[in-house]
Amino acid sequence: MATQDDYIKTALRLPRDLHAELTSSAQLLGRSLNAEIIERLARGTNTWEMHKVISQLTQAIEDGNNRRKRENGAILRGLDAAVEALRTAVDIAEREGVSGDALDDLRNSFSEQESNKYQFEALIDHDAEYLGDV
Repeated sequence: MATQDDYIKTALRLPRDLHAELTSSAQLLGRSLNAEIIERLARGTNTWEMHKVISQLTQAIEDGNNRRKRENGAILRGLDAAVEALRTAVDIAEREGVSGDALDDLRNSFSEQESNKYQFEALIDHDAEYLGDV
């Protein structure tokens, strides 16, 4: 249990409205004005700690968002390269007179990859809107 030696006595000058608020709150909660002031001061210290944690979390979220943007860009560049390679393959196959199932397979692959690219671009756009980048 705390003793008188654990405390320091001090005098405070408070604005009247703050004193009235503290007194009212203390009465409502069934504690002394001194206990109310100590509780609020202690909560203020915890608030500072919460702000510090929130700041760290915000930075971690921003770092994760930036990493996701870089990863999305790399994926999109890979999809672009695949679409262009398939477009070139279809063009060459057509020039060389390839026909039938082989040409149909190339065209289908090209169409699928192009569709994947457009879908991924739509996801990136949605992601950018969500992150407030637009």
